[in-house]
Amino acid sequence: MHENLSTGLSPYADLYKANTLRGFEYGFLECLYRWTQKHAPSALQTCFSSKNLQISNIKCIFACQNNRTMANILYVHGYGSDKNSTTGKYLKQILSPFHNVITNTYDLCNFDRAQHQIMTDAKRYRCAVVIGSSLGGFHVLSLAYKFRKVVINPCMLPSVEIPKIGTLTDLQKARFEEAEDNLYSNIDADDRLSTVGIFGKQDELFNYQQFFIKHYSAINFLTTNGKHRLNLRQLSDTIPVAIEMLPKVIGWDDGGMAPLMQHYINAPTTDEATKRQYMKIVYDILQKSYAYCGGMATVTRPEHLLEFDFWKLCRKNNRIVCVALYKTKYGGRKLCYAGTDGTEQGKDEFLKLLRDDIKLADRKMWSEVSDKMENKMRKEGAVPVPAEFVVKLFSPRKAKDIARIHKDGYHYDREFTTLDEDGNLKTEYHTKICFGNIEGIEVQ
Repeated sequence: MHENLSTGLSPYADLYKANTLRGFEYGFLECLYRWTQKHAPSALQTCFSSKNLQISNIKCIFACQNNRTMANILYVHGYGSDKNSTTGKYLKQILSPFHNVITNTYDLCNFDRAQHQIMTDAKRYRCAVVIGSSLGGFHVLSLAYKFRKVVINPCMLPSVEIPKIGTLTDLQKARFEEAEDNLYSNIDADDRLSTVGIFGKQDELFNYQQFFIKHYSAINFLTTNGKHRLNLRQLSDTIPVAIEMLPKVIGWDDGGMAPLMQHYINAPTTDEATKRQYMKIVYDILQKSYAYCGGMATVTRPEHLLEFDFWKLCRKNNRIVCVALYKTKYGGRKLCYAGTDGTEQGKDEFLKLLRDDIKLADRKMWSEVSDKMENKMRKEGAVPVPAEFVVKLFSPRKAKDIARIHKDGYHYDREFTTLDEDGNLKTEYHTKICFGNIEGIEVQ
């Protein structure tokens, strides 16, 4: 969960509190500071020194940003409002340095008509993000295309809430009930990754934060000390961060109507729902990737994949192109299986994933490999682990399977028991080597 940025980490917080910086400027610079702190901490002193805090230098940043091509963002107003809503005006003020904010008036109580109107605008203007507040938030969540979405205090059950503050005909209420059932029974992993919720802690109308967490994500949401209608400062604190949290747009579909997004889907041990959703796709990719060596020794059907603790999948152009499966074992996270869909995009993404695993020591990744994977690991600069240490990584039973250590001190022959074509057990020996950043073992 991301907290309100008014508790900022950067030196810009004081400038913001003193009203020297506008909200959107502070929000952008705070995000920039946090990104630098996480990914390039050595650059903090240079980039955020006292002399670089001069307002003139800050304005230069925004002047440069304004020279870039700005993306379109569609805003969908709430119940009883229109294209001239206060929130829409605030969003234009906050996002104007980086985005064109488009507003229109929608017939929100007529579900099908509003969906058609919103979808038409989102496609026409090729909107990179669609933002909706209150009842507009429900309409944004219900969009058929996979747009990136930000919802502000969303009215997630209109059939319940709207009659409390206004009127719905019996037909309109029944249509909203149907839309609610359809929406919440068809949310998938892509929807969760592409949706961020913003919630005011003092919302006087309703608060669907826990409902959002249940159906969407316990990570992709923000809170602020606002009421149902957030003010300029509260929106300035949250909207830039929410947009930053969304997956990157890498292009548009063949018709140029909906954004194509790049997702890294992480499925930990507790997320069995996501694993089952992608299980068949991942199994097919791995089967093809390991066909050259006779397949995967320990995986003979898709359900076996659920035994792996952590999955990392790359979804690009709306399909899975790269997969990696890990088990949490002594020494860190063991990369057990990895593969691609065979495309150049898949191979590129696999190399990026492999490089991160190899070069980011805090991941504590290690892997036992041979043949093609050994060549890839060496080419990327992975550190080989001496065979005497490998024995410590395995369970006592598996350690006994190491039959012989080669003279180089790194390669070893390991015994594998498999089934032959007649279903009889057979013993084979494969030459292996281990690479990685081993936790608890210092490798020279």
